[in-house]
Amino acid sequence: MDLVARNASQFLEEAELFCKHVMEENVTAVHFSEPFFKDVIVPMHLSWHAWKLELPDRALKFATQIAAEDWSAACKSWLLRRIAK
Repeated sequence: MDLVARNASQFLEEAELFCKHVMEENVTAVHFSEPFFKDVIVPMHLSWHAWKLELPDRALKFATQIAAEDWSAACKSWLLRRIAK
């Protein structure tokens, strides 16, 4: 899967949009066209949010949905270390 930004100005617009909506915890309501946001950043944020709500199984589920394998592996590894404590 190609996660590289297709359009730099579109990427920056979506970065601003994400930052605006992340504070409202409403990122799933936003339609992102850049694959990095919709396939990496959003599931990563949902994983983090589930962790903060003390829902580790749900956090791991979202972590497996992160399209960038390295990001997914890092997130799952971090979660599993925390769960083991």
